[in-house]
Amino acid sequence: MNKIEITYLQVNKEKDRLNKISEILSEGVYKYLKEKGLLKENLEQKVKIKKLLDGLKNVKIESISKIDNY
Repeated sequence: MNKIEITYLQVNKEKDRLNKISEILSEGVYKYLKEKGLLKENLEQKVKIKKLLDGLKNVKIESISKIDNY
């Protein structure tokens, strides 16, 4: 038998509530696709992302306000 999880959300804004609902649903869809073996792993994309993240290790942000005013 499948497990059903109930979550009660206490948020003040409709946008926050919808974001939380989207997050919960996306987690469930991801788990389902992974369990069924329907997720494809793109090795070429994985290598590109790793290179990008490795390059970002050397980036320093001096001030967030400078970025906001850019």
